[in-house]
Amino acid sequence: MLRPTSPAAWLLVRSQLQELGVKLISQQELLFAQEAGVPVIDIRPPPEWEAGHIEGSVNVPLYRLITGALTNSARLCFLFT
Repeated sequence: MLRPTSPAAWLLVRSQLQELGVKLISQQELLFAQEAGVPVIDIRPPPEWEAGHIEGSVNVPLYRLITGALTNSARLCFLFT
């Protein structure tokens, strides 16, 4: 079993997100999106987010159940470096 924060687990998550059609963006694309008002959602566990995160980002751990609907204007972007 993979730990949620292991490098192997993140590689698995990345490949699954790509299979679902989630666009992976560069750091530069992230900056442009952030300037345009796109929210930045950090999916790391809270202790990692608290240790350091992108200014203005929101922490929503990937392994936590998310309920509710997104509006048509909402966009989800993930950054992997």
